[in-house]
Amino acid sequence: MPICKITRPGQWCGECYAYLKGKAAKPQHAGGPSGTERSRVRSRLMALARAAKGKGGTSESTPQMCRLAEGYPTLLEFLTLARWPDGAERQRGTVLMLWEEGNFKCWLNDRDGDRTAWASGVTLTDLLASVDASLEADTVPWRAAGFKPRGKK
Repeated sequence: MPICKITRPGQWCGECYAYLKGKAAKPQHAGGPSGTERSRVRSRLMALARAAKGKGGTSESTPQMCRLAEGYPTLLEFLTLARWPDGAERQRGTVLMLWEEGNFKCWLNDRDGDRTAWASGVTLTDLLASVDASLEADTVPWRAAGFKPRGKK
């Protein structure tokens, strides 16, 4: 139960509740940082150096193999395959992974096929194995991608 320390000391506060649920941007409620503390955090973040351009791998680079990659070969191929077997260019897929509500979840984005899918697992190993098996068997529950990037004006 969110107990307010700012506007309603010792009482339940809707603003604290909204902040804790991630639906409001008033971090001073629910014991979050005050304005002074936020500016100190912001100044520390600005001290980070931007990565130099051109130091990453090329678009044709091959990933370094590791035990994790060897365990999920179809997922690795989804992420790294740059050309189809017939030689046609392929846009690589992307994967976003997160932990939410007691489960590992991932969002697959097949940029070449203009489709997306979500998957989940209780453990990270379960999630990766499930995604790899679904990609290999071509049983991923794909949906049409909703986001259509516009060209530069």
